[in-house]
Amino acid sequence: LKIGILVADVPIPKVLNQYGNFTQMFTKFLKQTNLPVRIETIEYNSLLKQYPLNWNDCNAYLITGSRCSVYENQEWIIELQNKIKQLDNLKIAVCGICFGHQLINQALGGRVEKNVNGWGVGRKTINLTPISKQILQTDLNDIEIYSMHQDHVVALGEGLQTIASSDYCPIQGSYKEKHILTLQGHPEFAWGVIDELVQVRRGTVMPEEIAVKTYQAEENKPFLDVTLIADGIVRFFLNNQNNNDN
Repeated sequence: LKIGILVADVPIPKVLNQYGNFTQMFTKFLKQTNLPVRIETIEYNSLLKQYPLNWNDCNAYLITGSRCSVYENQEWIIELQNKIKQLDNLKIAVCGICFGHQLINQALGGRVEKNVNGWGVGRKTINLTPISKQILQTDLNDIEIYSMHQDHVVALGEGLQTIASSDYCPIQGSYKEKHILTLQGHPEFAWGVIDELVQVRRGTVMPEEIAVKTYQAEENKPFLDVTLIADGIVRFFLNNQNNNDN
């Protein structure tokens, strides 16, 4: 399974040194799957407008998170948004995480805004729908995932439906016609990544109160196992992969 990672940011130095870049984090995350599949990832730097010459070069694509907001008028964001429209038209499987989730919805006519409820940081519980339960092949009504965001989707893109929600962020994930899957949370983040990002942002762009609550929510909690999510995303890719015949 060859997955193209459309990279939308570079981690802060401490995170980069300890956990690697986003392609490395996503590769490690996806390889946690229990499914019998060999995963290969190829990096495309969206910040530098680097894309495959042909969308058939990979079986599926994944769009990473970013410190930028999708509504910023930056050339690389507009370019990536156009690429999303191409992937949608070709019905090639694409998964969007955080910024990727938001940009896919915006590209297809949805709306993204800063959340009036403030930051969504750290361990969060999200409620599943019948569709997400089917994707994850679980009977659980909710799962935990790490988050790090201020913006959120307030109106879905055309053809997308909500597959996960929470009290502070009603659209935690979306799905369209078997070829688009998005999540607001960060299944690729270890707790150490959240920790470093909170330390950098607390007391400046992130209120101290939010930082304190983030650490309290993590106290005495077991390791956050994201294998179920890795299985779900990989299964989604396998079931809807581009077989190079478009």
